[in-house]
Amino acid sequence: MKSAFSFVCLTLLIIGMPGTSSSELDDAQLRLLQQYELPLRWDNVDKSPLWVSGMAPSYSVKHRMSTITLKPGSCVNVMLPAYEILRIMNPDGALPPGSVEVSA
Repeated sequence: MKSAFSFVCLTLLIIGMPGTSSSELDDAQLRLLQQYELPLRWDNVDKSPLWVSGMAPSYSVKHRMSTITLKPGSCVNVMLPAYEILRIMNPDGALPPGSVEVSA
């Protein structure tokens, strides 16, 4: 009986050890990652529910993402989830100041 109890304790100890060591690795990885700023992740507006109306997005093979080309006077309406940020960019270069008007 004593040897069966010892066997169970030893088995539980061996099985429990990998969980402890893997959590130590996670803690080490977390400390390493905290030293560097993580890159932001941007989701592309390519269809509803984010795209609502106006100029429709179309996929650009050149830029490998959906783009919306606005002509003077044209508009696009998008809806963002709460606490999200809208990023407007020109994939071909700088966006001239004042070339886009944003309203909420």
